Amino acid sequence: MTETFEKIEHSPSWQKKFVRTKSGSIKENVLNNVTLIFNNDPLFVSKFRFNEFTRDNEIIDKMIDHSRWNYKSRNY
Repeated sequence: MTETFEKIEHSPSWQKKFVRTKSGSIKENVLNNVTLIFNNDPLFVSKFRFNEFTRDNEIIDKMIDHSRWNYKSRNY
């Protein structure tokens, strides 16, 4: 239990903004939490942008390297 508390105490400040359950666990499937992760986690920073012309959010960089997977892409 102490290890968990120490990890939370030393985590980045944005992680303290997660919506949590009454017991303190981070709630899954909450849009606010997903947005916090996409905007702050180093894995996702600079991977999205807002296209003002189309008024859409866009993924601008590959997040997963598919080249190492052995599959054939499908054109739909």
